[in-house]
Amino acid sequence: MDRVEICAKLVKTLSSLTKGRMRVAIGGAIVSQRAEALARTGADLVTNDLSLVISEFSLV
Repeated sequence: MDRVEICAKLVKTLSSLTKGRMRVAIGGAIVSQRAEALARTGADLVTNDLSLVISEFSLV
């Protein structure tokens, strides 16, 4: 199982356990290598920009 598949399973599990109430962002080294594939994981956001996550998820 590759990293993208693991990310997709984690996103699905988190979404299921929280009944969709928790938004999920994916970031890290894998984004620069597999951004297109990660976009299909079901995550709400795929980025390495923490400021973008904070802004998009209204955390401030």
